[in-house]
Formats: sequence, C-alpha cells, structure tokens
Amino acid sequence: MKIPIRDYSRPPEWVTYQVPPERQGLRLDHFLAECLHWRSRNQVQDLIRTGKIKRNGGPVKKSMRLNAGDAIDVKVPPPAREPRPDLIPIDIVYEDEDLLCLNKSAGVVCHPVGQFQYETLVNALHWHFAHKRGVELFPQLCHRLDRETSGLLLIAKTPEVRALVQSLWEQRRVEKRYLALVRGRLSCQQGSIEAPLAPHPDSPGGLKMHVDPEGQRARTDYRVIEDLGTCTLVELDLKTGRQHQIRAHMSHLGHPLLADTLYLQAGGAAPSRWRPEQQAPAGPGGLCRQALHASQLAMLHPVSGARLQLEAPLAPDIVAAIEALRAVATDPPSKESPE
Repeated sequence: MKIPIRDYSRPPEWVTYQVPPERQGLRLDHFLAECLHWRSRNQVQDLIRTGKIKRNGGPVKKSMRLNAGDAIDVKVPPPAREPRPDLIPIDIVYEDEDLLCLNKSAGVVCHPVGQFQYETLVNALHWHFAHKRGVELFPQLCHRLDRETSGLLLIAKTPEVRALVQSLWEQRRVEKRYLALVRGRLSCQQGSIEAPLAPHPDSPGGLKMHVDPEGQRARTDYRVIEDLGTCTLVELDLKTGRQHQIRAHMSHLGHPLLADTLYLQAGGAAPSRWRPEQQAPAGPGGLCRQALHASQLAMLHPVSGARLQLEAPLAPDIVAAIEALRAVATDPPSKESPE
C-alpha cells in the first residue's frame, strides 16, 4: 500500500517522535523534555495533563516507560499568526522534471522540525506547487542545510528520484563545496580535518557536535582562498556529511566560523540555554549569522546520467563581510609623531 505524502502547504495538527532503541525504558516526560527542549518542564507536563500527548494513538501518563519504536504524538498549537509560506523566497538555480535546486536564503529552516512547524522551506515549496503552479506535487529534500547556512539545496520531485539521489550520496558520488569565513589566519594553505563527530553531551536536543573518538567518521578538506587579516576565506570540500560537520571541524581546528553563536571556541561547552533563534552580534559588514555558504554541487543526474554542475554566488551579507574585512586589512596603520 502506497502511503500518501503529507501536504506541508497547510499547518500540521500533530507531530510524531519515534522512540529510538537507546531511549528504551525512559520516562515519557523525560523523553519529551529532550524532544521539546525549547519548552520548560512545566509546559511539557501541561501538554501531558491536557491530553495533547499520545503514545501509539492512546492515552499517556508522565511516568510511563517507553519502548523502542513507540510513536509519541504531540499536538501542535495553532500559529500565533496566519502562516505565510508564500513569503519565503524560492530562488531556483536548476529545474527539470525530476529535480529542483534552490539557492536557500540564510535564516530559512529547511523542513518542519521542533518549534519550527509552519514557515519552512518545505512549507513554501508545497505551497508554491499547489497554489502558484496549480499542480499536485510534494517535493522532498535530498539533504539539509542549517537554518543560517545559505546556498545550494537539492530537492527531488518524487520519492523514487529522492531514493536515487540518496543512493548517490551514500556512495559518495555527490560533490559538495562550501565557502566560509573563519576566524584567524590558517597556518596551512590547505589540509584535511579527519576527526570523528558525536553530539556534545551538554547540548540541548543534541544540537551541538564535538570531536569524539567514539563518534562517526568525518572528513573535511579545506583550501585557503583569501587572507583577510583577522579572518580567512576558505573553500571546504565535504567528504562525509555529518551534522554541523564544517562548523564543528573548523572550531576543533581553532578557527570557528565567523558569527557562529554555537561554536564560539574550540572545545567550548555548549551553552545550556542556547536557542536556535539567537543571533550573533553584528560582525563585519553587519553579518549576523554563521558565515557559511553552499557554493557548488556536482553529480550525475540520477535519471538521465548527464553531469550536473551547479553553483550559487555568495550571499550578499557574506560579500559585505568580506569587503569590510578587506578594507580593514588594506588600511595602512596610522602614523604617530615621535615624542
């Protein structure tokens, strides 16, 4: 039986979290506190008390122990204002009957997750096809970009094409390159960071990653593009695709991304009260988000076999930051008269 794809052009009523094997036996309220880390403990208990939580479709108690594979349904509160997915920019770089590639803007969440359920890129895409083009098409993301990361994002128009792209990804036959502004001057013009990554133990909801010998293998190759004095513009080639890989690896190297509020320094503990909506203080050129941009994507088309080579120009805020850094780096030092 073919399961219909959910239409994300409309706000959801319920969101489901599946209990992973490592959370077998955990109390319901503790599991929800992990999943809904932006809510207080009292808010979580209130959701349980008012019948807004279900386990496998049935009633729950806060102290009940969970089994691996349990489906925990959480009722989504109505939006405070009318969602406007039509206002989210859809900047199409490439499109054919099977694939769509967008240049994602910084600040846009890719898909409904956690506290972001309404105005995400997936919501906007589903609205775009259903209401603007008038076709029944529910595109699916082939990969993800962090909320504050801009650049190329590949989208499949059918589940079958998405499965083909995912196979190419698993075989490491998709080339992905990023541009980033990092703090400080790198001692080597190019190199490779090979360090396993795992969720930081102090990070709410497992948002932050750190280097851990027991983590998953991760490798990032880098090349210096331009020395900007206090910062460096680098090109990064992902050989694996772990969560926050570039951000965690560059922080581990001692050169965190400019304006990255989550990876302020190598080895630093994750802030316990950090929230995704936090912004960095305005940096060079007014930059208020981590300076990371997915600039290039290359692969063989999963259907036609033709080679795709896609590029997205640097986002304007990163360009402004580079220009501001160049101005400071080339400004001659002031000459003071000797006493």
